[in-house]
Amino acid sequence: MRQLLLLLCLLCLTGCHSTTDALLPDAAEVEAVDFQWFAPPTWSERHFTVHDHFATLLETLKPYQVEPQPHPWEVRGVLNFILKDGRIVSISVFDSMDGKVAFKIGGTYYRGGSLSKLNEVMSKIPRIPTPQK
Repeated sequence: MRQLLLLLCLLCLTGCHSTTDALLPDAAEVEAVDFQWFAPPTWSERHFTVHDHFATLLETLKPYQVEPQPHPWEVRGVLNFILKDGRIVSISVFDSMDGKVAFKIGGTYYRGGSLSKLNEVMSKIPRIPTPQK
C-alpha cells in the first residue's frame, strides 16, 4: 500500500497528463487558430489562420507530460487557440529533436505527441493568411 501511494505521488510530481486533461482546449471551444510558424526549407516566418481541423491539430500534441528539464530546443512556432468565449490559449511549439513535440503553455514545458503528425496536419489544413499589423 505504501509503495502504491509513493508511486501515485511521483506521478503527480512528474506531471503526467492523460489525453483527457483540460490543459489543452477542447476542440468544440475553439473558434480559430492563429499560427506564427517557421517553415522549412527557408525557415521563414509565416502567419496564417485556420478555422477547422481543431481536434486533429490538438491530437498531435497528445499524450504529453511535463518536461522538468527543458532543453534549448528550436522554436517551430506559436499556436494561438482563439476560443469562442474570447480567451486565447497560446502554445509555443519546439522541435525536441526526438520526434515528439515539445511545447510550452504559460511557464510550463511539456513533451509528447508527434512532430511528424503535426507537420502533416499543418501541410494539409486550409490556411488563410493573417494580415500583418
